Amino acid sequence: MHDGRLAFGTWQGLYLAEWGGGGRDVEVVVTMRRVDDAKTTRVATVTAPSRGCHLVQDQIDAAIAPALNHASEEEAKRSKRSMTDGYGHDAASPPALVNLLVRHTSASLTVNENADPSVRVDMEGALNRIVPESWNDAMFKHVDEGPDDMPAHVKSTLFGASVTVPASGHRLRLGTWQGVYLAEHRNVGGFGGGHAREIACSVTGGGAQSVVTLTAPGRGAHDVTEAIAAGFKALRAAGGVGGGVAAGWLNLFIQHTSASLTVSSRAPAAAAAAATATATAPRAAEAETEAAARLESALSATVPERWNDEFFTHTYEGPDDMPAHVKSSLMGASLTVPVVNGELGLGVLQGVFLCEHRDGGGFGCNLNRSVVLTLQGVDDR
Repeated sequence: MHDGRLAFGTWQGLYLAEWGGGGRDVEVVVTMRRVDDAKTTRVATVTAPSRGCHLVQDQIDAAIAPALNHASEEEAKRSKRSMTDGYGHDAASPPALVNLLVRHTSASLTVNENADPSVRVDMEGALNRIVPESWNDAMFKHVDEGPDDMPAHVKSTLFGASVTVPASGHRLRLGTWQGVYLAEHRNVGGFGGGHAREIACSVTGGGAQSVVTLTAPGRGAHDVTEAIAAGFKALRAAGGVGGGVAAGWLNLFIQHTSASLTVSSRAPAAAAAAATATATAPRAAEAETEAAARLESALSATVPERWNDEFFTHTYEGPDDMPAHVKSSLMGASLTVPVVNGELGLGVLQGVFLCEHRDGGGFGCNLNRSVVLTLQGVDDR
C-alpha cells in the first residue's frame, strides 16, 4: 500500500491465471494489516544500466533503511519487551517483513547469487531461451511496441514483480550468497521512463520469527507441509509478540540460491494422510513422489543442463549449478501463506514444496536448507 492505495504502477493489474479450463469459482484469500505510520512505505527509483539482470542490493538497502529502523524502534516501544523475547532477537530489533514491488510490467525482481557476475549474464541468456523473441512472429498478438515488449511481459510474470524478504536487527535476513536483482527485460526500458524503474518498498514490523532446517532426500520437489505447519505451531505456542496470531500471514524465505519454495497440488493420498488417519504412509509417500517427479521433470525440461555446453559461462560448480540458479528464480525464494482462524490457509489439496535443484545440495550445506519463518497478524488474545 502507498498513500492509501495498492502501490501498482500505471499499467499494472492483478491477473487470475486459470489452468483448469475455467467455469468454476476460485477462492482467493485476501489479508490486510493496517499500518498507521506512512514512513513504513516509500517509492525508490533504481536505474538499470541496460537490459539484463542487475544486482541492486546496495540501492535497496539504502531505500529501506529509514523505514526499517523506524519500524523496529516503534515496535520495540509498543511491545515493551525485556531484552530478549524468546525468539533470539533483542528488544531494539524485532522482526519485520520487507516487500519490494517493481511498478512496471516489463521488469521484475528476484533473489539470486550476489557473487559471480556471470550468473547474471547467464540468467539473461536463459530468459531469452525460455521466452524467445521469435514468438512475436510465431504466435504473439501484442507486437506493436517492438520485438522485446511482449517477451518482457512474459519474463516479468515468470520472475515476478514482487519479493518479500524477512528482516531482523535492522537488516534483511538474506543468505550468505543472496542479493536482490532488478531484471530489466527491454532494450530501452519501459514506456515513458527508460531504464528508471520505481520500486515500492514496504516495511511491516512486529510478529515472531524463527529458522527451520529442511533436509531434502535428493534433487526434486518435496512436500514439506507438515514441517512448515509444525514450525508455525511452534511460533504460536511460544507466546510473546505474534504468538497468538489468528488472522495474518506466515512468510517463508529460503536462504539459498539453488533451491526454492512453492505451493503446489498435493497428491490426494498425501492430502488425505495429513487430514485423516485413513491413508497409509507408504501410499501417501508414493503419491507424493509421483507429484514431485512431475514438477522436477517440468523444471528440467524448461532449463536443461545442456545449456552448460551451449552458452552458460558459470559452469565451474558442476552441470546442475547454473540451471539451479535459473530454476530458483523461476520458482521463487519467498512464499507467503495466509493465516485463517489460527491455521494455515492452504486449500484442501495445496501443500508447501521445497524444490531442491541440485543433486548434492548447496555450497557448504549439502541438502540442508535454512528457511526463515515470519509470523505476523492480529493476536486472538
